Amino acid sequence: MLIYKAIKKRREENQPGSELAVDSEKQKEKKLCSHLLGSQSQTSASPLLLNKPKQTYIRPDAGSLEPQQAEALLELADLNQRSQIQASGPCELCKKEKHDARVYRWKLIAGLLLPYFLASVDLTIVAAALPFIASHFNKLDQLNWIVTAFTLTSTAFIPAFGQLSDVFGRHFVLQLAMFLMLIGSVLCAVAPSWGVLLLGRALQGTSASGITNLIQIILADKVSLKDNAKNSTIFQFVAGISYSVGPIIGG
Repeated sequence: MLIYKAIKKRREENQPGSELAVDSEKQKEKKLCSHLLGSQSQTSASPLLLNKPKQTYIRPDAGSLEPQQAEALLELADLNQRSQIQASGPCELCKKEKHDARVYRWKLIAGLLLPYFLASVDLTIVAAALPFIASHFNKLDQLNWIVTAFTLTSTAFIPAFGQLSDVFGRHFVLQLAMFLMLIGSVLCAVAPSWGVLLLGRALQGTSASGITNLIQIILADKVSLKDNAKNSTIFQFVAGISYSVGPIIGG
């Protein structure tokens, strides 16, 4: 059904004179940027001058003009100026703004990739070592709790970190989540008992929840939403790599 609607819409767009064809042509028209519109408005005449009754406009080469004729000439000059600006292409300020936005986006992504990698790799880093860890504490019947403690807290604390980021700011909460990951990793490494190990895994899950949640919030705040799909693809690719190398690192 969706394929049929898409084909029908494409056919209507190809038919000249249809509403969809007119709309598509309007969307294809090149729009002037704010910088060019600002420069154009400074050179254009004020509309208030055209509303004065019984006013004549005098040109040295054409004598006097009626207000309607002067308005038509101004509109013609405005159209001519617009066509010249469109033919000249995008302005240098627009190019610089796009370049700066692109550089800022990639810097932001580069700074967030490492925390996201660490949060993702903690999920599978104990996969290969689970039997050895459980046998060390004589808890083979509770083996699944090592993974459950992580996944349970990583799911439960998603709303909490969203609210904390609104109250205390994105940067502070992200640093707090990374600090919790450090504490949880240390507890897992030096755990003297089974309960301390589960506590460390729970802290790791809590920190992973905060890191992944804060990264999505920061990208939504600082980067244009039209690049949201590209950003999600990049981070999901990194997550896939971290899930793969996690058992290798932990085993």
